[in-house]
Amino acid sequence: MTDSACVLADHIFIFTSGLGLLCFDGGDGQTWKRVLGLSEVVCGLSKPFMAELNGRVAIIWVHKDDEEVEADFSKLCMCLISISVNGGFVRGTQEKVEVVDLVPRSYDIYKCIEVLSEPESTTATTSS
Repeated sequence: MTDSACVLADHIFIFTSGLGLLCFDGGDGQTWKRVLGLSEVVCGLSKPFMAELNGRVAIIWVHKDDEEVEADFSKLCMCLISISVNGGFVRGTQEKVEVVDLVPRSYDIYKCIEVLSEPESTTATTSS
């Protein structure tokens, strides 16, 4: 079962527990391909959420089993992954893995959505 999905540069990416990040390549026989080059930390996540962020795949998850954090809290983590498709292979490069915030232990992510910002207005004003 798919845990999360996003679209990036005409490719569909899904994350499934156990398999990790997969890419649907519609131009190459319309097949699902496993994204190579990711660490076991990212591939072994359960219940992550994804979105496109500045041309990269952002994976967000709650890390609940951490002895460094107080018992009532968990780490909200994010990993940015740049994607390259070359010669039929899809490779991911983990650019950044960071703790975004501490959240209550009971915290769950229900949905991760992409938010587009409005470009600044370029309308010129005239005075008479």
